[in-house]
Amino acid sequence: MDTFAAIDSRNAASTVSTGSAMPVENSRVKGLYKLTVDERRKLVAQAANLSEEHVAALSQHGELDETAADRMIENVIGTMSLPVGVATNFVIDGKHYLIPFCLEESSVVAAASNMAKRCLAHGGFTTQNDDPIMIGQIQLLDIEDINTAEQAILENKEDLMATKPTSMHEAIGEIDAYYAIEKVRKRFKRMFSGLGVDKYLRLFIYRLNSSKLHNIDEMEDKFLRFLERIKRSNESGNTNEKIDIITISRVRSELMIKRALKKKER
Repeated sequence: MDTFAAIDSRNAASTVSTGSAMPVENSRVKGLYKLTVDERRKLVAQAANLSEEHVAALSQHGELDETAADRMIENVIGTMSLPVGVATNFVIDGKHYLIPFCLEESSVVAAASNMAKRCLAHGGFTTQNDDPIMIGQIQLLDIEDINTAEQAILENKEDLMATKPTSMHEAIGEIDAYYAIEKVRKRFKRMFSGLGVDKYLRLFIYRLNSSKLHNIDEMEDKFLRFLERIKRSNESGNTNEKIDIITISRVRSELMIKRALKKKER
């Protein structure tokens, strides 16, 4: 009985042109090296159920014509061919394969076949794939304090990883909103430093609704109204937060001076 008489290999024909493994029923082929090139080609064609077109391509000494070659690289003056061989004895994940090799170095196909034969005693080769993991990088610009920024990211690592925007547009919007709030926070911190409102500034930034951010002047007015609401709530007994009228007046004066200077510069 012929070595490959009972072979059934679906979709094998298309694999030769791509150089991928060819499924066969039994990859153990004794004495393949003793056959002529034509005899080997016929055996592989029968084993892998190759089409006549594929057999004809393998029979040519060089199927790359000069027109095709000239479109592939520059300054083409000719083409060269390499021998194509098959490594035997390969069992991968419980299935037999013939592995095409296209190279000029001797002994490589024989060595691969020999090692595959040794592995047969242990069931051949087993493959496994890790889940695909995509790593992305986001560049942060104009960071005044690298250590503080790094600490903030690490402290919120789980929340950041759990956040799954529905689209890239939404993700970019969230980043833009974050930087808009950071801009307000840094500017206010410089402007109102020493006025005794640091605690209220943190509360204000925490409660900011990014979708309502417009311009810095509006945010300044909102902060002033925020302080006034705290004062009224304290007077009515609705909160324990205390802020006096003098502090609010200082904030209002600071805003008036800043805007007067800005207007003068124009």
